[in-house]
Amino acid sequence: MNNTHQKYNVPKFLLMALLISVIFITFGMAQASYDTKVADSSQQVLHTLAPIQQTTTSQGLIAFHSNQEGNNEIYTVTADGSQTTRITTNEENDVEPAYSQDSLRIAFTTDRDGNAEIYTMFADGTDPINLTNHEGGDIEAAYSPDGSRIVFRSNRDGNWEIYSMMAADGSDLIRLTNTATDEVDPAYSPDGSRITFGGRETGNFEIYSMMAADGSDWVQITHNAAEDVQPSYSPDGTRIVFRSNQDGDFEVYSMAVDGSDLINLTNNNADDGLPAYSHDGTHIAFASDQDGDYEIYSMVAADGSDLIQLTNNDTVDLFPAYAPVTLGTGEVQVTLSWNNQSDMDLYVIEPNGETIDYTARQSSTGGELDVDSNAICDGSNVSGVENIFWPDNGAPLGSYTVGVKQYGACGAADYPNWTLTVRVRGQIVLQEQGNSDMEFTFGV
Repeated sequence: MNNTHQKYNVPKFLLMALLISVIFITFGMAQASYDTKVADSSQQVLHTLAPIQQTTTSQGLIAFHSNQEGNNEIYTVTADGSQTTRITTNEENDVEPAYSQDSLRIAFTTDRDGNAEIYTMFADGTDPINLTNHEGGDIEAAYSPDGSRIVFRSNRDGNWEIYSMMAADGSDLIRLTNTATDEVDPAYSPDGSRITFGGRETGNFEIYSMMAADGSDWVQITHNAAEDVQPSYSPDGTRIVFRSNQDGDFEVYSMAVDGSDLINLTNNNADDGLPAYSHDGTHIAFASDQDGDYEIYSMVAADGSDLIQLTNNDTVDLFPAYAPVTLGTGEVQVTLSWNNQSDMDLYVIEPNGETIDYTARQSSTGGELDVDSNAICDGSNVSGVENIFWPDNGAPLGSYTVGVKQYGACGAADYPNWTLTVRVRGQIVLQEQGNSDMEFTFGV
């Protein structure tokens, strides 16, 4: 067996549950089994997250998993490395965090039920949901850009194949690949139409893409004798970042979506991999052992310059994932997310009659509209999110009215499906879904 992931030790549960099948080149030799990656629970695994925090850093928050407290848990670190927060806390292993498009939920792999399953949870670690609930090994989840589906890989039918399912409840399972070899590391394109992944139909691992709906129209993007894995699209869809050993050791590369314009971004003697773009496409986070153990780093996406070490400990930190948006939190948080390019508007009327919306983003009581998606109506986003919050101990007492309305369709054929979530002092007091303009009330 080819042990590409061997240096990324993962919990034994994942390893055993995955039947020691070949996984995706994580760090190490050439392509190891998830079992190997999960093989040592004292080393590294996935876990849960803490509340999304507001930060002034331009790239926001990065989730990752680490075994710095003993078992593998999920943490976040600010994009400048100044603050690390532990998100999950339990006796099992939680790994491989992936944010939803509105940053409200995280998909992750865990052995909480005895084998490797895909769960989702709120970004503060609450409301865990087992989406796969299968005796096979299910790993490497990624959200679609509109948040409606999750793609992942599983060995439930023998070898490692790629599947997708509804993000809400795991229904509508679709098997996207069906080969005699292994497919790994699936990730959606920014418009949600395609999925890029690693496959070894030619003997070694190459980067491919396929239609997200049904797994058709395979396109081989890389063509070399090396091991190419862990692909991820840039936010504008023009480039793909990935991990490869084509120059000897494993480095992080980027290329145009057709495989041209190859750039070695790391170009060092360390083991580099697991690259992920920031939401604005300017930076790439990745894991590297250049200081002796695996830490999380960031660099400029264009050329690998301005290297910043974001974590610094004696343990193993892996699987960085940028939050698509950084939402302000506090005593009250009101968040609206929707699934097309429409310009939706969220507004809140305070007990004193003041209204917070796109025309008045801040109130005298400290309430603030800090995220307003799709306002320029350029049609480039396939989903959106808006967020209004009051800082801790800042929200006035009384009755609030919250409203959802469509400001502009922005070319969308249909009114979007939206989800409204209201939290007061960390607890969900209102959660509604709809596809028309509506108003609700809640109290503080």
